[in-house]
Amino acid sequence: MHNQQITFLHRNRLKVMASWQSRCKQWAAASRDVCGTTPAYSPGMRKTMEHLLTLQKLNFDTRPQTATWKIEVEKIRTEVPPPILAHYERLVLRGKKGVAIARKGVCSECNLRITNGRLIGLVHRKEVQLCDNCGRYLYLPEGELTGLPETKPVPVAAAKHRSKKPAGHLV
Repeated sequence: MHNQQITFLHRNRLKVMASWQSRCKQWAAASRDVCGTTPAYSPGMRKTMEHLLTLQKLNFDTRPQTATWKIEVEKIRTEVPPPILAHYERLVLRGKKGVAIARKGVCSECNLRITNGRLIGLVHRKEVQLCDNCGRYLYLPEGELTGLPETKPVPVAAAKHRSKKPAGHLV
């Protein structure tokens, strides 16, 4: 290729990258405007999951629903971001629990193993995680075992010393 063709391709590649970055920023800003928060990324993710667990306990409670119960439910619903609440409500309308507790690397609702990537995401608590199988929100309680395999230090192999043979065979 000639230098002119290379610089032309390079310029076009930079233009495409710049337009893609601006689109990504616009989508992120639009989702913040609609939801009030950035979807899935939230500094209060732990609080959000605790609110969902409380809401789940209230929804599946067998006691009669009173006026104070309804006020408490509405108060908790206002604390949860709308997209997360919509997914939770979709599950509850089908008669399923919306939040599953992750114990020893297993989803408590579908009883299947959670992938290591999801478990690492739960440990870091930077984003909301869904079970790959049942679609419920995953919650990792404080101090709970993750079920991740422990990393073992790789043993350092001792250097093998070769004994030098006399060079008598070259004669």
